[in-house]
Amino acid sequence: VVRAFLNLVLFDTLFLAAALLYFSFCIFNSSPFSLAKKILVALPFLFTPLVFSDYHIVELVISENALTEFTGGAAYSVILTLAVFYFIAVLAVLWNKKRRHIGRNALQLRYIFWSLCISIALLLCTNMILPLFGIGFVPSFGPSILLVFAGATTYAIIKPRLMDIRIIIQR
Repeated sequence: VVRAFLNLVLFDTLFLAAALLYFSFCIFNSSPFSLAKKILVALPFLFTPLVFSDYHIVELVISENALTEFTGGAAYSVILTLAVFYFIAVLAVLWNKKRRHIGRNALQLRYIFWSLCISIALLLCTNMILPLFGIGFVPSFGPSILLVFAGATTYAIIKPRLMDIRIIIQR
């Protein structure tokens, strides 16, 4: 059960990376996606079998105080590299969009960019980097870090009106 949970945490990281890349392509863009962008967003799902393979988690130890530590295998390193690449791509796309926009759109992109920077840094530390150094009980903190992003996005909606809530209410 613990191994399955750890596998799902890493799958969640890949899914989140793809979803954030899709979001970064979509925000303030009305033109259709190119085939290359569609493939780039779908690529992490091809690595799903690695997440659930025996090469992902090599060793799993549950201590007396119910802390779980694991040792990542070759697939763990491949997935780590892919996730880091995707998160950097998300931040690069948002940064470029922020530079091209002015006014309210630039402010909204700045809020999203910095909330993602903080959330991604914390997610990578707890789900990927610390387990590489043998501190393997922290991936369970990963999902709670998304509250940072949710809180910052909520602030961006309310303060500079990231989304016009009146449009949603009218529909």
